[in-house]
Amino acid sequence: MFKGDDLKELFWRAARSYSVSDYNKAIVQMRELNADAAEAFIIQNPKCFCRCFLNIETKADVIVNNMAETFNGYILHYRSKHIINMLEDIMVSVMTRLVNKQNEMACKNVFVCPRIQLKLNKDKDRAFKCSVFPSSPTLFQVKNFNDVSVDLNNRTCTCRKWELTGIPCYHVCAVAGSLKMNVEELVHSCLTKEMYLKSYQFTIPPLPSEKHWPVVELPLNPPPIKIGPGRPKKNRKKDPGSSLG
Repeated sequence: MFKGDDLKELFWRAARSYSVSDYNKAIVQMRELNADAAEAFIIQNPKCFCRCFLNIETKADVIVNNMAETFNGYILHYRSKHIINMLEDIMVSVMTRLVNKQNEMACKNVFVCPRIQLKLNKDKDRAFKCSVFPSSPTLFQVKNFNDVSVDLNNRTCTCRKWELTGIPCYHVCAVAGSLKMNVEELVHSCLTKEMYLKSYQFTIPPLPSEKHWPVVELPLNPPPIKIGPGRPKKNRKKDPGSSLG
């Protein structure tokens, strides 16, 4: 209904804003560009999909369904099989993946997870553009394009990215640099190697073949299978709104 690159950019700017102030600024600009589009955006209940309204306890800023799409692609070759064979193949694949992921991480000599470290390194590079002014041993004002407040005791920053993701933002990286601190120590514990290994410590037990299944007296007949005309479709039917991503 509402098209245009400028409008699309403002849509994602509002959705990806970590702070309410940045979100409100994007909404104001959206209203100036297209008031109807801004109202349509607000009607969709932004508290359910905008970062600035997400619960900080989750330590995640994901607002798209990429994880579900990744899993759909992961099981693409299994979905066309009979339901029993499909479930067995998915089980074996996930069972193996859990072990492989644990073994891969166990071999790495790191404190935080590698992908988290990559994100942190980008913020470290941005931190050099900031100026840090202490207000107390744990409270700081950081100047860049906009001033923000960093509280090391409560692990908060005005930009809100640190609280939401658990990864220190570039404001926090600047503070850590001024204090000669190891900024990796400020990463939330759920993003460390230790916690990653704990997450993958639970395994899926192997399932014997049908030959070894217990025999039951009650006969179980499968439901009738109706095969439609044409070649079976493997690709998921996408929602019209999914093209926005």
